[in-house]
Amino acid sequence: MRLNYDDDRERIVAGLMSGTSVDAIDVAITRIAPCGGNIDVNLLGYTEAPWSAAERDAILRVSTERVTAQEIALVDRMVGERFCNALLELCTSLGITLDAIGFHGQTIAHIPKPCDGYSSSTLQIGNPYACVQAFGCPVVFDFRRADMLAGGQGAPLVPAADSLMFHHRLHHGPIVIQNIGGIGNVTYLASGSPPIGFDTGPGNMVLDQVMFARAEIRFDDGGQVAAAGDVLPDILDALQTWHIPTAPPVSYGREQFGKPFVDRLMAECTGIRTADLMATISEWTATTISTSMHSLPSVPTCVYVAGGGAHNLDLLSRFERISGIGTKPLDALGVSGDAREAVAFAVLADARLRGIKFDLRYVTGCQVPQGLGAIALP
Repeated sequence: MRLNYDDDRERIVAGLMSGTSVDAIDVAITRIAPCGGNIDVNLLGYTEAPWSAAERDAILRVSTERVTAQEIALVDRMVGERFCNALLELCTSLGITLDAIGFHGQTIAHIPKPCDGYSSSTLQIGNPYACVQAFGCPVVFDFRRADMLAGGQGAPLVPAADSLMFHHRLHHGPIVIQNIGGIGNVTYLASGSPPIGFDTGPGNMVLDQVMFARAEIRFDDGGQVAAAGDVLPDILDALQTWHIPTAPPVSYGREQFGKPFVDRLMAECTGIRTADLMATISEWTATTISTSMHSLPSVPTCVYVAGGGAHNLDLLSRFERISGIGTKPLDALGVSGDAREAVAFAVLADARLRGIKFDLRYVTGCQVPQGLGAIALP
């Protein structure tokens, strides 16, 4: 099959991803139409396909434990097939034929800086050829490693997609978007400048892990448990000592805020009420996001919020109080906050096939404009 992405026709492109929380596969189907140097994106369908407990355990095992190459290979195939099946189900229900797919996969390791004598690296699993064979269209995958080889940290990449999706809205001034997934990350867009973006620190990851450890509940729905607790100054001070925000470029993952971090926290907090512990973690998380906002070229008066944390009313309330900045859902800009990251990888896939390169020097730190992703053809 030859690529035929030389023209400016609109295309139907799917985006697939699963975040560091390993809650579900996000599946978005979009119609993308070039518009000058930017694009118009229309979300045709979106779904979240939850991982089963066994699948989640398998992914977390190969992410956090010393395992064999055979185990990684088996989980890699399982992840690819689950992504494919989730997309097939949505396409069938909508009666849609795809022109291309952006396949992020599941991150199981992200080492943004040299470590133990090795260069930085990242690894996303999920065999993309399940989708190539099932849909018969190009699949763009492995979005992060080329950026790393060119000196970047490989993350965050969503600001690159944001720069295409929202550039036409900058005539009223800069736009700031905060994603609160497992990890928090911010995008700052200003007319005439490359995007700025970086990971702000923990998003839902620490909150979710503590909630599960204490109550075997996956997450604190709406932040209700945290809202009922009191912030403990000594624990808050300890958390702020354990994680000191650094200047961008910076990216985080389970390596920073995963099981070892939470195990240490739990050991320090025996005998503390769950509500008080959750309130303290929420206060800390909101503080890390606020600190990041005040490091931007101009402090926003409003932040557009996306990701699962956009539904955590307690966390948003704390952020607004600490930062003095208001929030709105990303939906106010015409893109679903829940679907945003999956949509972003559809946008990046389309951009890769059109030969678009991104200037990410103020995002990942990569000094050479890059096309993001490898292309698998039928």
